[in-house]
Formats: sequence, structure tokens, C-alpha cells
Amino acid sequence: MIVVPGRVDAGGPVGPILPGWVDEPIDLASFTTVRVPGVQLWLFAVDDGGEAPVWSGERTQGGGIFVVRCAIDDVGTLTETDWQQVLALTDALAQFPVDSAFRTPTSHADHWHIYAHGRHWIAFSMADGADGVGIGLLTLDDSLAVVTGPTRLYRSVAAATNVATNDLFMCETPTGVVIFFKTFPPARAGEELTLVEATAADPSLPDVAVGMVTDPLGLLAGTPMANGGSAYYEATAAEPYVLLVPSTLAPSAASVIQQVRLDAAFEVTEAAVVRSRVDRGYAMPMRAVIPSLPALSFWCWRTISLPPVSGEVGTLDSWVWDAASPRHRHLQRRVASIGNRPHVPAFSDRIVIAYDTSKPYCSVCLVDYAP
Repeated sequence: MIVVPGRVDAGGPVGPILPGWVDEPIDLASFTTVRVPGVQLWLFAVDDGGEAPVWSGERTQGGGIFVVRCAIDDVGTLTETDWQQVLALTDALAQFPVDSAFRTPTSHADHWHIYAHGRHWIAFSMADGADGVGIGLLTLDDSLAVVTGPTRLYRSVAAATNVATNDLFMCETPTGVVIFFKTFPPARAGEELTLVEATAADPSLPDVAVGMVTDPLGLLAGTPMANGGSAYYEATAAEPYVLLVPSTLAPSAASVIQQVRLDAAFEVTEAAVVRSRVDRGYAMPMRAVIPSLPALSFWCWRTISLPPVSGEVGTLDSWVWDAASPRHRHLQRRVASIGNRPHVPAFSDRIVIAYDTSKPYCSVCLVDYAP
């Protein structure tokens, strides 16, 4: 179906097609934006098979992590009292007591939320000023009661100035979860991402072993991997992990988005730059496979113009990827003129883009689609 730029459908206006892209075998019928009160940062919508998604978010840096189960169409009606706190700053700091051998955090900032192995997993970063210096983990049951945690998974040693646990990301593994964060400069090219794993058998074990994403074949060709990406586990694939990663999060630098495939040992087996322009900074990419059309996936990322405009937060742009097409046909639309940290799941015939806007609330863009 040909989508006419500026056309208005029943669900609201469709954003214009951006130049240089072709039509898709999917009708993105409406883009509807809803404010989500009660949290300000890092909004997620997670499907656990229940009657409604589970949402998580933060109330400013160090203000705690909150969750709620709420139908997509009702999320704009939430109030502060609807949200249930699952992490308080005092409980997080108690896992990182003052120790001269380690960096001492003063707050928590940034989290990642998935559902796997019958429970909700929420990984969070601990901050020391502007730096991320540790990782903690919570698990919740389907009633949103805390099962384990907060647990300390990783802590930067006092001498470490080359680790950033902020803007971490996480995905499922066969036995639990794996959390990725940034190491710079790397010991060798392609080893910019560090990882920690937690198991479903006992996610409360503290200070688990640290590993690395490695590139023994040099497939990244010198393009670095940064934090601020996303990860996906494909259980039936021989090389089961897929990362979408920017090359940098620096807002004043040009960056590219790479799609990187890893084997079970977290070694790079494929790498391809999928978004690149010298006058743009791309970051925080995430994708969702469209359930009724598994060859299609919906991508979203933050774009900042270069040189950046004073005070610019960035825009959110979307992209439809057709893996079944030999040409990998793409369609791009502007999702939000101001936005950051997009998190993108798909539910039935609707895509949810949860993000924050440096305002005292988060936002959700609801994308209705039909083949």
C-alpha cells in the first residue's frame, strides 16, 4: 500500500516519509502520542503473557524504579499512586558499601527491563557523579513482587576510569540473562563491550564473573561498539545473539548503527553498518519483530544533527526492515521531534515506542499497523 506523506488516518496523522526511502508491504496506519505520568526516565513496556503489559520507569536519577501493569490504551490515565516502587535508592546503595578498593556510587541511574524464564528482570546502573560504576539486578514475579534483589552483579575497582555501566542493555540467555556495558579504550579492537551474566537458577549471587564481547576475526573493521544499544536472543539460531549498537554516544560526534551477531561464546560472527551519515549522530537503537509479519521488524533510534543545535535532545526516527526482500526495502518516519531512550516492543497489531523527553513525564508513541 502506498503511503502518502501527510495523509491522515482514523488514528491520527501519519508522519511524513523522509526522503530517500521506499514503500513497505505494511500500512503504518497511525502514530498516536500519549503522555505517561508518574515516571520521567527509562520507560519500558514488557509483555509477560498477562492481560496487560508491565511498565517500568524511573523518577529522576536516584528517585527509584517503579512498575505497574496497565493496558496500552489506559497508560495515559496513570497517576503517581498507581506505580509500585520496586527499588529505592537506599536499598541499592546498601549493596555497594564504602570500600576503598572500589568506586563508591551515590545514586542509581538507567535500567533495562525484560521478561524471561518466568520472571521480570530489571538491571540497573549505579552512578558516581556522571559515571556508571556498578550494576545491580532485581527479579519480580508475575504479580510484580520482588523475588530476588537488589543484588550487586558488578562494581568498578577504585582505579578504573575506563568503564561505563550507564546506558547498559540486556537480553535473555539459555540459563538467565546477560547485561552489556562499555569498556574504553579496549585492550584490543572490538572488545569495547563487557558483559555479566546472571542465572535463573540463582540470580541472587553477587559479583558474578565478567566477560567480553570479542572480535577475533576483525569483522568490525575498526568500528567501535558503544553502550546505549540493545540485544536480542534468537534461541533457534546457531549464533543466537544480535546486538544493535552505536559507535559512540557522544552527542557532538558522527556515529553509525551496527548490527552485530554473536555466537554462544559472545564472539562476533557477523557485523554490518546499517545506518550512517556524516552529518548525523545515531544512538540508542532498538527493534521489535512484527508478530503477524515475522520478516518485518520495526526499528527506532535517536538522531542528533551535526553540529548539534544548542540544547537539542534529539529526534526519534523509525525504520521498517524487510528481511524477506532481496533489497531489504526500508521506510523511515519521524516518531518524535524531541525524544530520547526509545524502547520498542510490539503487541499484536500495535507497536509501542516508550521514551522520555526531558519533561516531568514520559511519552509513548502507539503505532497501529496492518499488512
